[in-house]
Amino acid sequence: MPDPNSFSSELRAKLAGHVPVIRETSVKLITQLSSPTTEVDAIVHTIRRDQTFVTRLLAIANSPYYSRSPEKITTIKRATLQIGYDIIRDIAIAAEFVELAHAHAGTAPRLGRLLARAFVAAHQAIALCDACALPDSEVLFTTALLESLGEVALAVHMPAVYEGIGVMARSEGHRYEEAHRRVTGMGPHALTVLVASLHQLPEDLVLAPPDWATADWTPTARRAAIVHLTNAFARNLFTPDSPVIRQDFDDVMALASTALDLPASTLTLLLTTTFEKALEFGVDVNLGYPYFAIEPPAMTETARQKLLGRLADEYARGTTRAFELAYRLCSLPI
Repeated sequence: MPDPNSFSSELRAKLAGHVPVIRETSVKLITQLSSPTTEVDAIVHTIRRDQTFVTRLLAIANSPYYSRSPEKITTIKRATLQIGYDIIRDIAIAAEFVELAHAHAGTAPRLGRLLARAFVAAHQAIALCDACALPDSEVLFTTALLESLGEVALAVHMPAVYEGIGVMARSEGHRYEEAHRRVTGMGPHALTVLVASLHQLPEDLVLAPPDWATADWTPTARRAAIVHLTNAFARNLFTPDSPVIRQDFDDVMALASTALDLPASTLTLLLTTTFEKALEFGVDVNLGYPYFAIEPPAMTETARQKLLGRLADEYARGTTRAFELAYRLCSLPI
């Protein structure tokens, strides 16, 4: 197994010599938005230093996903007051990730799918938090999204290593975390902690896994469990189907039922409905539908034609559901 210290040093060197995963202005903004005592004017001042971000934020704030009023939001201050600190922070991180994906489309082609996976996990986290009646579900969007930060850095700065993890998992039948350790010497969460510290992000935005063996699932432990369970569910969803993946899903589902005290039927419904919300969010932050395509088992041409026929009515109505079904079941190429 590789030496994690050696791998850490190599990644540190690459991050130091290249554009960071999250730029300094956005890191400052995320830090400000993570404190309820930060004055709105200070946030506005930070955002205005980056005119590109101003344009993106206002466009997203006025999108169907976030807009709650027919009156258009035209100022950063109003957007911050109307939408709220937590959601502005979510937009900042998501927009930063998507810009990164477009900038590295030629060298890190799988990055867009990794971000789609992260968006799905983030929306699942809100839904599960609400289902468990836990407070501040919006904060879990950020923490669930940032749990992929280490893999994002890996996909951008060491794409061959990132691809190698997936290849090992598929070819040797390892679960993803085990393949990750075999390739890098550390697990995905440890890598995220490393990258978050290099960016000097607030420590409370990266939650450590809970004690999975505990019999006392406190609200704090459940919030941490949600972050890691939703990332496991989303990773499983975006991995091509196989017996190993099916067993992994059953194991994560059993763990989730115990940790969150929710029946499997409720979990399944929440995981399914949040996928569509993640799709809508992806479009609003400029991460297109194809990145959310799910790779299904092999499908005969006859079955594919029948499926397309069933989708015809949905397409005629132009619903988001039609796109979701098409990409999930028809496996359209990226």
